[in-house]
Amino acid sequence: MNLARRPVVGVTGLPCSGKSFVARLLASGEVTGEPGLAVKADAVGHQVLNESEVAAKLAERFGAGILDAEGKPERRKIAAAVFSNPDALRWLEGLLHPRIDRVIAGMIAAAGGSRPLIVEAALLFAAGMEKRCDIVLVVEADREARLRRAADRGWSEEELTRRENRLLPLFAKVREEGCGTRCETIDNNGKNGLDGLKARLAEALVAVMDMKGQP
Repeated sequence: MNLARRPVVGVTGLPCSGKSFVARLLASGEVTGEPGLAVKADAVGHQVLNESEVAAKLAERFGAGILDAEGKPERRKIAAAVFSNPDALRWLEGLLHPRIDRVIAGMIAAAGGSRPLIVEAALLFAAGMEKRCDIVLVVEADREARLRRAADRGWSEEELTRRENRLLPLFAKVREEGCGTRCETIDNNGKNGLDGLKARLAEALVAVMDMKGQP
């Protein structure tokens, strides 16, 4: 791999694994010495939801009641519509994921310089965004740690289970088959402290950071 532009680092993991913390840490420059540009796929998803074409397709599928008074899709109503309907969820992902991927691809293409670009996405593999990355960091934490963090967010164990069940098969498949790009597992149970986490991240990133900017 020859990186003549900024390296793209994907950060993903199960809910409450701490992927947002890892992404912020990488973007701060505390790990590599170079502050990065952070992109949250969830924020891009909000942007995509407000596209008029997307709103029209959602209204056609779920009815006009899925929109607010201004004609914008309401995330709470969308979640309710797909919560126990796998077909509806697959349809929604088919509508949104390619659009999110295209937006992020455009951001990567437009980002000059050599600082790392950090793409944080729980659904990184589901949306096929791993192909945009030079390396994917899969942040992991055991169930007990994730339950504690879920409680801090006000989530019940049932809510955490609901959210993670959507992702578990994807991560299991990646562990068994790989993801087509370099993947590194990051233990974020907190047992080695912040310094230990920084050291592990630096170790994982050294290859892509060293290749950055080579002709």
